[in-house]
Amino acid sequence: MRTPRSRIQRRGIGRRLRIGTRHLDRLFTKHFGASPVEVAATRSLQRAKRLIDETSLPLSEIPFAADFANVPRCNDAFKATYGRAPSIFRSRLLSSRFVGI
Repeated sequence: MRTPRSRIQRRGIGRRLRIGTRHLDRLFTKHFGASPVEVAATRSLQRAKRLIDETSLPLSEIPFAADFANVPRCNDAFKATYGRAPSIFRSRLLSSRFVGI
């Protein structure tokens, strides 16, 4: 899924490297096994998980801090990857921390 924002970012990266966006895509796929958009999405998702794990930042703010466009998109990606909603993930994480007390 390519959004206008991802096209702009890819174009900007390509310009800085003095290569076209198609070649940039090929290089990413060759070296990372994924397109620049997929790498960015994975990075955002990992950042969201880390923010849930390591901060008390409200769940409504985490998607924006992790560079998602909106809350539902973050929630959907989180559920697809980790098998549960961010709120359930955080509540289980908090309950497991209090078991040892």
